[in-house]
Amino acid sequence: MRSCLFSAETAIYSVIYTVFNSMMLDRFHQQNVSLQVLIFTRSDEHVIRDFIVTKLGRSVTWWNATGGYTGGDVHVLCVYLSKFEVDDLRNAIHTVDPSAFMTVQEGVQIYGNFRKKLGD
Repeated sequence: MRSCLFSAETAIYSVIYTVFNSMMLDRFHQQNVSLQVLIFTRSDEHVIRDFIVTKLGRSVTWWNATGGYTGGDVHVLCVYLSKFEVDDLRNAIHTVDPSAFMTVQEGVQIYGNFRKKLGD
């Protein structure tokens, strides 16, 4: 006769706790990883800027540049945000300008007025 150390109910609750705990730790960790995102677009930069300011609650800096390959006008937007927010930004940019170019640098150190958000 085999005996188990724990009942089936205890095992199920342990699995539920482990999954929930992992999800919460991942969410809080993702929100504390800072990213610098540079967006290069030829479309109206005001639409992307408005999304960043109103939906993400972040500030953005932008400037006009010249494309090295095409010689055409390009708008460059720079924003700092958490890793948890980058998917929303990526989806919005793809909706506005599917040919936009975006670079993401992880682990940047940010000093000054950068608000860390916990759970939106």
